[in-house]
Amino acid sequence: YTSFQESYYEKNIRNPILSPSTFLSNASIVVIDTSKQNDSATLATASSVDVKLEIEASESLTGVTTYCLLIHDLIVEYVSFNREVRKLV
Repeated sequence: YTSFQESYYEKNIRNPILSPSTFLSNASIVVIDTSKQNDSATLATASSVDVKLEIEASESLTGVTTYCLLIHDLIVEYVSFNREVRKLV
């Protein structure tokens, strides 16, 4: 969880919103980053990715549990020096 920013931005930064213990007890968030795939793998599949999600929980999920799947096909670069956002893909 705390390594996501470092992986995504390719910089040594870790500023998570939640502490690791709060995250584990309250906010089970899963991130699957497919942008770092091997080029030969993406060419073989015509740049598509098949994802199958199965969720297992150690405790029963309550009726107030929310599920959300975000699929984003845009990669941007943010330059903090001039606050510029550039579309990369």
